[in-house]
Amino acid sequence: MRHSLLTSYRSFAWMCALLLFGACSSVDCPMANKIETNYQLAGDITTLPDTLCISTTRHDGNDTVLLNNVVGASAFSLPMSYVADTDTLYFHIKSESRSTIDTIAVSKLNHTAFEALDCTPIFAHTLTGVSHTHHTIDSIVINNPNVIYGSTSQNHILIYLKSNNY
Repeated sequence: MRHSLLTSYRSFAWMCALLLFGACSSVDCPMANKIETNYQLAGDITTLPDTLCISTTRHDGNDTVLLNNVVGASAFSLPMSYVADTDTLYFHIKSESRSTIDTIAVSKLNHTAFEALDCTPIFAHTLTGVSHTHHTIDSIVINNPNVIYGSTSQNHILIYLKSNNY
């Protein structure tokens, strides 16, 4: 009786171990699946000598700072919203003698990429247009419209600043 009870406990323990290990997923979900748009200063001014702060308005109406008080910026990466068709960014450029705010509206198509049921969805974007004010910014060009996971080396948007401001 004691031997059969001990065998039953061992069998039960093995079955629990197999179920526990068998329930684990073998899918390797990416830990950093945040997709960002890469911006690059281009033209005559490739490094901003002034202080740059970039903010946006979130879907709940609150403001949030994306880039805070950067001096000497030449390139930067900013996150995109998942579902909004247009992201509005406020570029606050300030020096000792002046302060300007340019508004940039980036229009895009949003695509959900499926990797596995165990993973959170990954969003990709296709940039369709950019509009902006002209206080410090002269023009903006979409260099690469495909904002996808792992596109960290590609500049998506080129920003040309007015050279008469510097």
